[in-house]
Amino acid sequence: AIGTGINSSVSFIRFANQKLAELSGYSFKPAADLIDVTQNLDSLLVLIYLLEVSALGLSKIASDLRLMSSGPRAGFGEIRLPEYQKGSSIMPGKNNPVTLESVSQVAYEVSGNAQKMSHAYLGGQLELNVMFPVFITSLIDSFDLLTKSAALFSETVLKVTVDVKQCRELLEKSLSSSAALISHIGYDKTAEMVKKAIVTNVSLETILLDSKLLTGKKLREILSNGSLTKPGKV
Repeated sequence: AIGTGINSSVSFIRFANQKLAELSGYSFKPAADLIDVTQNLDSLLVLIYLLEVSALGLSKIASDLRLMSSGPRAGFGEIRLPEYQKGSSIMPGKNNPVTLESVSQVAYEVSGNAQKMSHAYLGGQLELNVMFPVFITSLIDSFDLLTKSAALFSETVLKVTVDVKQCRELLEKSLSSSAALISHIGYDKTAEMVKKAIVTNVSLETILLDSKLLTGKKLREILSNGSLTKPGKV
């Protein structure tokens, strides 16, 4: 019971692993230290943590997509999600991000299972961890939920479309691109232009052109999409 092998044949482990391989199609081999793996379930704890990281990573992406699809008029509205239901019962015509929400809920479940297994790991005493069933049920549940959730998420992401016009308008209205101006007109002058744009409620590009600090060609070069996503030239 604690990994010593007492009262069993030396061939038992070999036969047991062969049978497991036949039933599962996977190769099995005994641990180097059976006593250690009987009382310390480290490998299973690492496994659930890897599942948790995967689940939380998917949830982060899903959360980003939910925010990007918010609207379409009062939110970001940068992307459009596929429709999986007729709409919201409260707001007719609204496309609820149901698949993205389910991905995050699965992540919470898997994360909860990881915490549960952490406590079960501490529940073992001396040569035996009697909390082993908690490990197995938590892992099976997490694998099942995460596998189905990832498949559904992939299907959703492949059907996402981008509202190019909306993205372009948001980019033109944004003041965050002002960071790219610092190396050309200095921090103080850039801050002055940004404040003017805020007060007058016009685009930063218009303010800069009116100030004649930069030519239209130079400004388009600085604020182009490509130059805003990489280091500047030396």
